[in-house]
Amino acid sequence: MSTLPGMAALLLVRGPMLWTFAVASLLGAAVGVGGYMIAFFEEFPVGSTQTVTAAGIVAIAGVIRLSVAGVQRLRQR
Repeated sequence: MSTLPGMAALLLVRGPMLWTFAVASLLGAAVGVGGYMIAFFEEFPVGSTQTVTAAGIVAIAGVIRLSVAGVQRLRQR
């Protein structure tokens, strides 16, 4: 789980590396809290729930990245 928020931040942020680190920190905190809450309410194991939540964030970031790239390609035409 420790590298997944960084991967998502790299997919989302275009700019200085400082912004990437800030977004990765915020995503990591959100994944930690969100995964813990899901695990608490649904009675799942905490570590695996946080990892699945982080993987979901990476998947969402990938879809956003592909969508933005597609829109930019259409605008260039």
